[in-house]
Amino acid sequence: MKKSKEQENLIHRHAIAVLSALPVLAGAPAIEAAGIVRGLDEVAAPTDTRVGDVRGTSGIGRQWIRSHPFTLTALSQQAALTNGATYRGAGLNTFLAWKRPAELLPIAVGGDLPWHFHLSETTLTQTVIDEITLAAGHPGNTGWIVNDEPTFLEMADTAVIVDHVRQRFPEALVYTNAFPIGADAQTYYGDGSNPNYDYSNYLDDIATIVRPDVMMYDFYPFGIGGVHSGFYYTNLMAVRARARSHELPYWAWIQAWEKPAPPFDKRLPSESDLRFQMFTHLAAGYQGFSYFAWDLGDLTSLVDASGNTSPLYDVAGPANREVENLGQALRFLENTDVRYVANTGNPTPALMTDWAPGAGGDPFILRVDIDRSFPGSTGPWKDGVIGFFSDDEDERYFMLTNAYHGENMTAADTLLHFEIEFDAAITQVLRLNRLTGMDEIVQLDPSNTLRLALPGGTGMLFKYDTGRGFPGVVIPEPSTLCVLCGIALTVIAAASRRRGTTWWVVLPRRRDT
Repeated sequence: MKKSKEQENLIHRHAIAVLSALPVLAGAPAIEAAGIVRGLDEVAAPTDTRVGDVRGTSGIGRQWIRSHPFTLTALSQQAALTNGATYRGAGLNTFLAWKRPAELLPIAVGGDLPWHFHLSETTLTQTVIDEITLAAGHPGNTGWIVNDEPTFLEMADTAVIVDHVRQRFPEALVYTNAFPIGADAQTYYGDGSNPNYDYSNYLDDIATIVRPDVMMYDFYPFGIGGVHSGFYYTNLMAVRARARSHELPYWAWIQAWEKPAPPFDKRLPSESDLRFQMFTHLAAGYQGFSYFAWDLGDLTSLVDASGNTSPLYDVAGPANREVENLGQALRFLENTDVRYVANTGNPTPALMTDWAPGAGGDPFILRVDIDRSFPGSTGPWKDGVIGFFSDDEDERYFMLTNAYHGENMTAADTLLHFEIEFDAAITQVLRLNRLTGMDEIVQLDPSNTLRLALPGGTGMLFKYDTGRGFPGVVIPEPSTLCVLCGIALTVIAAASRRRGTTWWVVLPRRRDT
């Protein structure tokens, strides 16, 4: 199938940073010298009064996220390549229609899927108003994405559309999508008149001019013959920092496409790649994902040009269901810190900080490390990421993710063993089981150490056992609970036999939430 000019433009816009194909980690001094990012530790919102108050400071985005399931979408643009059952089969829970409301939105309605709609125009015209009206005639709307990668010069007009949509649909989430890191000032600004305009300026202006309910960005890190882009963590941390400074929740696009020809040189992510991108973002506090893309002309994404599901589709379903299970609680948590757990001899990525006692304000963790007693546990990229969280009651949480992944490598291929040693006061922790969505007690070993076998790219979410469970977790009916318990025990027992891993597990139980 030949790609339309529109599809070609979409691919180019979503891959403008050719630097994102680089497999080697870049150093922070080089990044700062290039003017790409600044002030990642700044937390005070800028005093920009050109448009008015940032809507995000009123908590609208956060309220929306807490009142909806953890959002998982995929960009769909051809009705012939999409149906509701197959879409849901990928573990996606919200339909994202990229224009074409009359063709695409009936798929969402027929599949009983809530939907978001993309408004591609940069100015509010009668044509745009009519398109909004046409889309709104289909039941199930929960969000609108306005424009895509707006330049600074487009932001004021984009904000007019955002305000129009917000006034008509006050319960819906309204947002846009930011450029990735690595482009030049002219790309971000819209012309060459402001050569000092950098990525942090750009993200701040998205927040204060467009005033989205969440900050979202795209970055596609998986190139041919590499592991991931050297700017991967830099972009993840830059968006996290600027979103937090504006009190905005933050979302990300997930690479789900390949274009092996230059200048893109992009590979279809492996199972471990996909999990790495999702779970490292979760550890850093991201609260929603959209796949780029469901379909993409004659390129392979979640489906191919004929609508057949791809190898990525097969591994996306289980990963998405795990993310949604953890997302039950993560919607209600604030990310307070994210740290890197580097293996022996491995560098710490630019703008990431090594874990140290007291990270995230956690007083109980004494040591986090890879368990190197297992064969093959050392080597490049065999690292971890740990995120720290708190809830409205100041309860403490942590999420450890195996950051090891690679081209054509499964989650099982890249499994690593980790250990977390705690203060003697801690003898057990509470885990949210990513397979069942239920909380369970995990007893520490006699040395107050939690030992984990994590599949490649995959994370586990824990909290200290204070008698409260994980927020947002729905307790199923007893008959369903018995089935879930059986599944969890079967999976855990099989994994333990294969890996020689000892688990201390108490069955899920009802708790006060």
